[in-house]
Amino acid sequence: MRITILGAGSWGTTVATLVCKRHDTLLWTRDAGIAEEINDKHHNQVYLLTAPNLAREILAGKAAATVIATENPSVATLLQGILRRGLLRVYTNDDVAGCELGGALKNVVAIAAGMAEGLGVGDNTRAAVITRGLAELTQLGVAMGGRAATFAGLTGLADLGSSTGS
Repeated sequence: MRITILGAGSWGTTVATLVCKRHDTLLWTRDAGIAEEINDKHHNQVYLLTAPNLAREILAGKAAATVIATENPSVATLLQGILRRGLLRVYTNDDVAGCELGGALKNVVAIAAGMAEGLGVGDNTRAAVITRGLAELTQLGVAMGGRAATFAGLTGLADLGSSTGS
């Protein structure tokens, strides 16, 4: 099977690294320098010393979980098998809107929690920001077509926890 990944940022490079061990993999990038480095050195310096901890941890083989959102169960099962590696657990979810919204909306809460941390207001305040933020992003996400349970899973609460450094 040939896998094509569009985008050689932190996550695209991580996914390409995971799948290239078992599949012919093509990683697209807009930057000729990054393409040359990947082709010649099999490394992406730009997006992996400065990458998010999640990408670094997955590449280091640490335990992690992710979710594939698609309404097509056959595609979900196929992608789950392609991406699953060692301690990387891949879950599926048919709530595409909820997963997309959770991934985007949690960033607002993560920024607020980071600001609370930076201001030194304490763990209680940061916990309140995260807890209330999750409740509000769930309400907004449901109003926009997602399912409430999705926001308590990997693309909401879990993603929010990793984004705020907790």
